[in-house]
Amino acid sequence: WIMLEMCGDTPPASGIYTDKLASQLYQLAVAKKYGVPAVGLGYAYYEPPANFIWAFNQFLGSGTWISTLKHRLGMDNKYCEMLPMESEIASVGFNFEKNNQELFDGEFSGDSAVYFSRNTRDNYGGYWADYCIDYVRTVSELFNAGIKFEVVTAVPHPASGCRKLFLPSAAILTRDEIRDLEVFRLAGGTIYASGPCGVYSCDCKRWKTPYIENEVLPELDRPLRWAHDTYEKADAVDCSNEPGWSKIKENLYWNPQRASKGAGIPIEKSNPAAQGFFDRTFKLKNGDRVQHFLAQKFTRTLNEELEAKREIRTASNSLVTDLFPVDTQSKYDIELPEGFTNAELILPLNGGTFRKLEVKDNKVSVSLPENCFYFMIAYSK
Repeated sequence: WIMLEMCGDTPPASGIYTDKLASQLYQLAVAKKYGVPAVGLGYAYYEPPANFIWAFNQFLGSGTWISTLKHRLGMDNKYCEMLPMESEIASVGFNFEKNNQELFDGEFSGDSAVYFSRNTRDNYGGYWADYCIDYVRTVSELFNAGIKFEVVTAVPHPASGCRKLFLPSAAILTRDEIRDLEVFRLAGGTIYASGPCGVYSCDCKRWKTPYIENEVLPELDRPLRWAHDTYEKADAVDCSNEPGWSKIKENLYWNPQRASKGAGIPIEKSNPAAQGFFDRTFKLKNGDRVQHFLAQKFTRTLNEELEAKREIRTASNSLVTDLFPVDTQSKYDIELPEGFTNAELILPLNGGTFRKLEVKDNKVSVSLPENCFYFMIAYSK
């Protein structure tokens, strides 16, 4: 197994969790590379946030681990004992998964990918600002734009089905990576590169000609160090080229500006399948599809009585008692994927119910219970 510890609250106090999506998608890419399962570890003290952590992982295609860490709350044991056990708060999602395993045994279905440049993260600068913040921003903007994508650690093969590849701030590209990018591009795949791109080799020596031939990237004005993804303040080096997207050559577009400084996504946004929800679709072994919907933003309530008993209160280890999705609706009309004629609404966290939907004009009308933040639709032919 490959495990990602999702530190702090999930979702955080802001109610926006796309940075955690970015981290877990990278772990899934590494797990796929080595052919092992991935699991996301999240912390919760009550059932609603535990349900969200389970749904978060299922939405991505990952396993789930839920823990409470009561004795890090800084409370007397008598107050810690008032909190429920993991088995009490996590049973709803886990039991549904146990009884419906076939729904969660699928492969992501989409035609886009974000390339995570491990060489850049490890060997260029070593600060969060040098690479990771641009990767996270790119992932966040793609989710908000409704683009269906996965994260990859190798350039996709032309036969993989990937047609669009996003390349944020990959200052380091090896000869093999450049070769694979050209194979992908010449086979019809489109590359969207932002920020520094292919200026250095893996040992941080400058290529005589960068991947983007007219690219101008000043040298780092501080020593390199081993990457450890810290959030320490550092000024990233920016390209001197005029910012803005331009076509460099066939199927290769570049914006010298970093994603974290406003490069943006140069493709048209996709209308959300359900306003206020992110969605991802998986292809099951029998050919059916399952579409997962997860609310984009939340508000939350805390156990203020117990929070007051803590010697140290933090904004990232909170006693969240409930979650409420923001800007969602109770009814949606959702279009079926091409080639599918049947649809079934699934509510894993709201009674575990299954409801066959009537298809009309290739759409289904979906009614959700109050405060529903996660649902699924299964499609068959």
